[in-house]
Amino acid sequence: MPMYDFYCNQCEQEFEELVARDRTDVPCPRCQGTDTRRLMSRFASLSGSGSGGGAYVPRNGGGCAPGG
Repeated sequence: MPMYDFYCNQCEQEFEELVARDRTDVPCPRCQGTDTRRLMSRFASLSGSGSGGGAYVPRNGGGCAPGG
């Protein structure tokens, strides 16, 4: 099961929870409220296909030795 980030609309708490992908009824650990929503993970937002393509390309050619 994957780890997801959630936000509680009742107490404005962000939290992580290990849940099945299709589960949407995740209660807040702080207030036990059920008005929560899954957030886009930072990894997904950084590795998505956007202007950068998500791949890191070094400017100096990427060699291990200086200058190369």
